[in-house]
Amino acid sequence: NTAGSNTVIAVPIAGAFTLTKDGAGTLTLAGVNTFSGGLAFPAGQLNLNSATALGAATATFNINGGATINNTSGGSVTIANNNPIAISASFTFAGANNLNLGAGSVNNGSLTKTITVSTNTLTFGGAFTGAGPVIKAGNGILEMAGASTGIGGGLTVNGGTLRVTGSLSTNTVTVGGSGTLSGTGTIG
Repeated sequence: NTAGSNTVIAVPIAGAFTLTKDGAGTLTLAGVNTFSGGLAFPAGQLNLNSATALGAATATFNINGGATINNTSGGSVTIANNNPIAISASFTFAGANNLNLGAGSVNNGSLTKTITVSTNTLTFGGAFTGAGPVIKAGNGILEMAGASTGIGGGLTVNGGTLRVTGSLSTNTVTVGGSGTLSGTGTIG
């Protein structure tokens, strides 16, 4: 529990357990982690400052709260283990530095999710699946680099840029407000 505090873990975290980041404070994962039970993230801020911050490749990254993700390492980070990602709630990427969450599959469930990218670039390299609509907000760039067949409810860009460098098969992509669409990928 990081209630109101800032905790940095730069040593390896290993074992067959689920790591849960709870409380309103900030947790920074900066070590070479191999834990295998997944990471639950219901509150506060989580800084992913190393390529293995999310643990072993079998560890699912569960974004299940209206929380904030960031990369405060001082440079771009790409998650190396391609962890599966489950998004069950809206969240914000603060964007101190670019963050690529790797090529793990992304399950966005069935409810509407707003992904706010405040600045810089948040990249999902894996394919999105799920029936829930996705709303992109914030001034930053959300890059979708996987071969996504999900997002059955459509994708709306209300701010910043949606960059498609993979393929995005969805019912609709709506660009409104101050949003822009870019990339070299395919939609439809």
